[in-house]
Amino acid sequence: MNEFKKLFPNKEAFVIFSLYIILFVFQGVFVTASKTENGGYDYNTTLVVFLSELLKLFISATLYSYKRENKPHIFKAIAINYNLLLLYFIPSLLYCFYNNLAFINLSHYDPTSYYILLQFRVVLTAILFQFLFSKKLTNMQWISLSILTLGCMIKNFDAASIQSKGFTILSICLVSIAVAMYFKNPVNNNTISNDKDKKPLLEIVTE
Repeated sequence: MNEFKKLFPNKEAFVIFSLYIILFVFQGVFVTASKTENGGYDYNTTLVVFLSELLKLFISATLYSYKRENKPHIFKAIAINYNLLLLYFIPSLLYCFYNNLAFINLSHYDPTSYYILLQFRVVLTAILFQFLFSKKLTNMQWISLSILTLGCMIKNFDAASIQSKGFTILSICLVSIAVAMYFKNPVNNNTISNDKDKKPLLEIVTE
């Protein structure tokens, strides 16, 4: 119960988490439903990604202004933390590629196959973090990753065109891993002399 409270300190956190899962899953369903008979899209997918990012920006700015309390105004906060804003351009660009690749992958896969194969990024991320960040995984975590890998292999075992479609799902996995590694990598702050005191970007954002 205590672990649950740490994960969801209030009702808002639980609601936001639930909405994220629901919207993430239904994204694939809605995108698949919008495909034409030949598997393409009769609308500009890049424009859809752009408009969705604008909507996210508007919602984020609105929530910040509504919940800011003693924090500075949003434009003042941007001016104060402009270095942090510049650091965010890299993951923003990667997420732009990620969202566009989602449309490409969903034109080849059904939503269920897409989301199952997408979980292979967890395996790749774990392996890279093991070597690059010396993050040790427990035996139970390795067993879980092995089961996940086996599930991905079984799901695509009977795929006739796995070689032609495999690159697209691998691409979106690599982009997702790149974002995770970017947030995990300590920020190069010249005001901090001790490397141990440098924090990952995600920790700075959530402070």
